[in-house]
Amino acid sequence: MGSAASVATVGLNAALAAEQARRADKKADASADRQIAALSTQNAQAEAERATRLRAAMATARARAGAAGVGGSGGSTDAILKGMTEQAEADARAEQAALRERARDIRSSSGSGRSNLLEVTSTALQGSAGRSSRSSRSLLEI
Repeated sequence: MGSAASVATVGLNAALAAEQARRADKKADASADRQIAALSTQNAQAEAERATRLRAAMATARARAGAAGVGGSGGSTDAILKGMTEQAEADARAEQAALRERARDIRSSSGSGRSNLLEVTSTALQGSAGRSSRSSRSLLEI
């Protein structure tokens, strides 16, 4: 009867350790989600500011071309505006890639403490075996 109680204690300890590990993993995931959401918000704000600056720069380029007598559209003015737009798009793509990389880093660092169920169970079993008077016996022997 004593061995059945020991097995039940070991099982309970393993289940409690696994549940504690799941809670810790959920907390880490929630923290990572908050960090990624904050990065996304910052990125959206930066993108809106870049778009505003691009529109202002393009308007300035058109005005300068018009003031120089070249005209606000056509030829070299269009080439300049196209170059500005392409540069802004390349910058946005680079920023998106950096954001994805940071999100991946956050996810991997939050998952680095993730508990393996086998490790949790093994630790719980070792802890229970240390408290038992029959610590040299395995569960299969009981």
